[in-house]
Amino acid sequence: MIQKHKLTEQNYRGERFKDWHILVQGNNDLLSLTQPQIIKDIYKNYLKVGADIIETNTFNATRTSMFDYKMEELAYEINMGSVKLAKQACSELSTTEKSRFIWPSFTYLLALTRCKRL
Repeated sequence: MIQKHKLTEQNYRGERFKDWHILVQGNNDLLSLTQPQIIKDIYKNYLKVGADIIETNTFNATRTSMFDYKMEELAYEINMGSVKLAKQACSELSTTEKSRFIWPSFTYLLALTRCKRL
């Protein structure tokens, strides 16, 4: 679903990383920080078509994987940002009849987190 947006290097960088010293295009996990609305919309699209559980956009948000982009210090922030977006999406689409859940794909966050209505 990310690919349909045809994001450029500039899109991946966002304002915060506009002067980053190496290319970051392809670092989909970073989009939770630089393009949060796109990631949140993807979560919401899965929920709208009937998913009860969504996985966070953090498959490679580990220090080891982020080393490829010299962003290993951002692993925790990326994970937390992605969880926050997923929780917002779940909260917006949960009802009293249908709860939604988040399954973080990052190993130290492995816990089923129930989204509560705001």
